[in-house]
Amino acid sequence: MLYSRPKRRGRPLLFLLAILTLMLLWVIWRNVYHSYGPRSPDDIYNIQSFGAKGDGLTLDTAAIQKAVNTCAHWGGGTVLVPPGIYLTGTIVLASHVTLYLKSGAELLGSKNMSDYRLVSPFRDSGKQRFGYCVVGADHATAIRIQGHGIINGNGLGFKGSRPFLVRLAHCRDVVVRDVTLTQSAAWGLVMFQCQEVLVQSVHIYNHANVNNDGIDIDSSQGIHVTNCDINTEDDSVCLKTTTSVPTAYILVDHCRLSSDCAAMKLGSESRGPFSHITFAYDYVYNTKLGGIKIHSADGAVVSDIHFDHIVMRNVDMPIYMRLNARCTTFHPGQKPLPPGSISDITISNLDAVESPVGKLTPSSGIFLYGMRGHRIGLVALYNVHIVIPGGGTAANRADVIKDNPNVYPDYNNYGAFLPAWGIFVRHLNDLWLADVHLQLAHPDARPEAVYQRIGHVLDLANMQPINR
Repeated sequence: MLYSRPKRRGRPLLFLLAILTLMLLWVIWRNVYHSYGPRSPDDIYNIQSFGAKGDGLTLDTAAIQKAVNTCAHWGGGTVLVPPGIYLTGTIVLASHVTLYLKSGAELLGSKNMSDYRLVSPFRDSGKQRFGYCVVGADHATAIRIQGHGIINGNGLGFKGSRPFLVRLAHCRDVVVRDVTLTQSAAWGLVMFQCQEVLVQSVHIYNHANVNNDGIDIDSSQGIHVTNCDINTEDDSVCLKTTTSVPTAYILVDHCRLSSDCAAMKLGSESRGPFSHITFAYDYVYNTKLGGIKIHSADGAVVSDIHFDHIVMRNVDMPIYMRLNARCTTFHPGQKPLPPGSISDITISNLDAVESPVGKLTPSSGIFLYGMRGHRIGLVALYNVHIVIPGGGTAANRADVIKDNPNVYPDYNNYGAFLPAWGIFVRHLNDLWLADVHLQLAHPDARPEAVYQRIGHVLDLANMQPINR
């Protein structure tokens, strides 16, 4: 009998598996290639190399995002935005990526809300849903937004839920330097639960819409804002706590601030603690709704807050503090909190000239207002000089200041005028004064100071109580 070798039936199957494997590898390679470009030898990724047109008409979102994704995929580097106008929706940055806008480069926000993505959404005190943005990052580290280019929100005409300019959430080790942020549909630079952030030499002009804040710092720590120019329709620098995570260890120094609302503000969103916060060597001008404004409206414990070497010119209500019980929630699952507290506030070396016409006319220089059963704690004023317009009449002495503990805590929600031209205080435990000089520009028939339901007023210069 002749010998015959057995048939090798496995060969066709192995061959088929090899073909399928090659096809799968090709599909994976093709998808990766379309998601990420090749690695740049110098780790600089020019968005024009990824298809961005920069003509102000073509939507460049996908090209810019591909440049960011490629940069991140290969370990980080710089995404370069050369001169041009790049129409875009939301660009999401990743860890170890620097977005560098050259002089003459502009990221121009799309007018179509469907081009925007939510980055860590929430609802503000007015219950509007926010979190859309032109540039965003979530849970990223070591990111940079730099250069002398512009991020323009193109925000005129947006209503309801509107995009911010820059939204950073849960990020660490961030630098925003030299860029111009302008014309947002809502807030400007927004930080939520971030740590170790430097904002330096940034220019913000934000007057395209309503709620046009400059910089918002929410439930974040270790933030330094320095040498910035901020001119806004709403608050210039606003610290918030929409969660129980504190806003703490904040320094805002050598900035120039102008606002149609408040220049330096804590609140009104105020659930978690505020502490170890300093504003120093700042210049505030042409501000219409408060120079220094401190709110605890939603249960926040506010303490260890310092303002030093502040100059104000043409500013309505240089100093205002309000503790009340609005008790708003901002994130799913939250429940209203009981009233919080305000204490250990220091304002020193303040030189202010109040605007001649303000929200309260005749106006006053200082308004400190707790609530029944929840007094403000210690407030200390050292070397404070305020020039106040005056013009109050004898009839204004009898003006009634309403408690209104549940309303939005702005000072124009409690009455048309204050019964004192210099300082009005209600529901406060301890007020320490040293070298406080309040000066009238024009005669005023109201008394300089009115204290109601207050513990102690101490003149530190003479170490004796002040008669009240």
